[in-house]
Amino acid sequence: AGPDPWPRSLASFLSRMHWRSHFIQKLETEPTMEKRDLCPAYQHLRRQPGDWDEVKYRAWVTGNTGYPFVDACVRCLHRHGWINFRMRAMLVSFACHNLWLDWKGIAPHLARLFLDYEPGIHYTQ
Repeated sequence: AGPDPWPRSLASFLSRMHWRSHFIQKLETEPTMEKRDLCPAYQHLRRQPGDWDEVKYRAWVTGNTGYPFVDACVRCLHRHGWINFRMRAMLVSFACHNLWLDWKGIAPHLARLFLDYEPGIHYTQ
């Protein structure tokens, strides 16, 4: 029989709970986090008239971008309300970097889809 895995598992769980509380509290003390870029150098990107592309946004929202993996993740999220952290990050990264959509424009849509939505966590990630 080896060492009991429960103490390590519980410690890991507690660590996650502490981080969760940390990010929730951070939003409470800095409520502008959901409106501003964490890196000030990016504050004025995608703010020009015409930067928002509604056609690309609709394709992303409906899972019809033409990128099979992205589209599958979007459709899975619509169906189940959950995808893992890596896939969430990939969807946001794709929308912001490949489709050049402002994260502030896509955040409300994701908030409506995530079953486990928590602004303090999701905005900072």
